[in-house]
Amino acid sequence: MESRIQTIHSGKWIHYRVAKFTDPGGTERSWEYVDRTDDRIAVIIVPICRPSNDLIFARQYRPAMGCDVVEFPAGLVDEGESFAETAMRELREETGYLGKVIWESPILCSSPGVTSERTCLVGVEIDENDPANRAPEAACEEDEWIEVMRIPQLTAAAELKALSSDTVIVDSRIWAWLVSPGFDNPGG
Repeated sequence: MESRIQTIHSGKWIHYRVAKFTDPGGTERSWEYVDRTDDRIAVIIVPICRPSNDLIFARQYRPAMGCDVVEFPAGLVDEGESFAETAMRELREETGYLGKVIWESPILCSSPGVTSERTCLVGVEIDENDPANRAPEAACEEDEWIEVMRIPQLTAAAELKALSSDTVIVDSRIWAWLVSPGFDNPGG
């Protein structure tokens, strides 16, 4: 199917669009969605500390949700940057940790019913014995207010479920990753 795209509104970060298309039965349809103004891919980092197997999460207020959201650290790929380079830069900025990439997913979508956003999950191993990781300090951008959360892998699902409320929501990617078989290394 081919879509004809109409831009209804463009803001600083997103476009509000309407896609008009003909469905397989021959009916004309339209679908509303948003996409980024710059089409950059978002890298979502899955950081695992070794040898403890603790997981690192970012908790921050998300205006669209109206509450705090617990997420994996993430960021947009800059021009000329690889997914791995973005993961290392964003991990350092948002959490203060240094790590090494151990796997990358293919290009993924997160909520294709409402956005055209493309993402890539990047697994990162953090060496707790590295002196740089003993007292990490985040260097967030001025519009980021991130609380770094470190939770043991074995109790992460239970702790995040207990934390979830009207004022804190857990990103679905974390939950899907935690309850998936082979979640420790989906790329290998």
